[in-house]
Amino acid sequence: MINYVKIKGISQKVYPVSLGTVQFGTSLAESDAHKQMDTFLELGGNLIDTAHVYGDWVPGVTGRSERVIGGWLRERKTREKVLISSKGAHPPLNSIHQSRLQPEDMEKDLSESLKNLRTDRIDLYFLHRDDPSVPVAQILTWLEQQMRAGRIRSYGCSNWSLKRLEEAQHYASNNNLTGFACNQILDSLADFDTSILKASLMYHMDPLYREAHHRTQLPVMAYMAAAKGYFEKIAAGLPISDQMKKMYDCPSNHDIFSKMRPSLESGRSVTDIVCQFILKQSYPAIAIAAFSKLEQMQAWMRAADAEVPGKLIQELTKMKIV
Repeated sequence: MINYVKIKGISQKVYPVSLGTVQFGTSLAESDAHKQMDTFLELGGNLIDTAHVYGDWVPGVTGRSERVIGGWLRERKTREKVLISSKGAHPPLNSIHQSRLQPEDMEKDLSESLKNLRTDRIDLYFLHRDDPSVPVAQILTWLEQQMRAGRIRSYGCSNWSLKRLEEAQHYASNNNLTGFACNQILDSLADFDTSILKASLMYHMDPLYREAHHRTQLPVMAYMAAAKGYFEKIAAGLPISDQMKKMYDCPSNHDIFSKMRPSLESGRSVTDIVCQFILKQSYPAIAIAAFSKLEQMQAWMRAADAEVPGKLIQELTKMKIV
């Protein structure tokens, strides 16, 4: 049975697999991106995730991913059929430690995202990075203003430390504000090289964060949930790129794959287990996955309804080092 997720401020229940669009308009052509979104909708998906900064690593036009989605929304007339999440306040790509959490920065990004997406509101709006020197009161006040203006329906954080997330939620509770409705954070069955995250100011789901979500039941959107297909490649005996080896090829992942093997031999797919690892945690969770092929998407959409024993998920969770 598919466990749809309820997010505060959004009336529709959310399908537990979200379509990631980081490659739209760059490594994935616009026509192929449109086909992905068509298929995603046909298969029951309803949440498309993007960001103001996606595609900006390619010189020229900015906001490529959002623009591709906006063109599809207009051409297919699908705005009322899907939910859109986007992210703003990312530092400049060539200056990752430069803060962009002042009201004028957030206003610029949100206004441009709405224009790129060709819509009058974003259903779930995330702040893409944090700056602990900026008071949470200032940030939440601006977000609440955007909600009251109807430009966003709900808001969340992405790549915030647990300490800052809890500080923001405490302030919201004490001041009768909505507060964060979701946390978008890196999580997957695969362990990885955490030094790569630190260089990009990214946060991952560690045991303390997992316990906090269990306690508060704040929904999670897990990005890089597929770990770039690492376990699928291992199972199929396909070559692993040097970049993927650096990120994922470690002893703990070899142990995790060994634990998966009996389930694979009994007929479950790698994708079933990788997907259900996200979805069967003790808090509401959505897996964000990006695809280069439609067959990959179809496998992930099937995996959202796969039967994977909760005991196996618990055992795999305990095995993770990071």
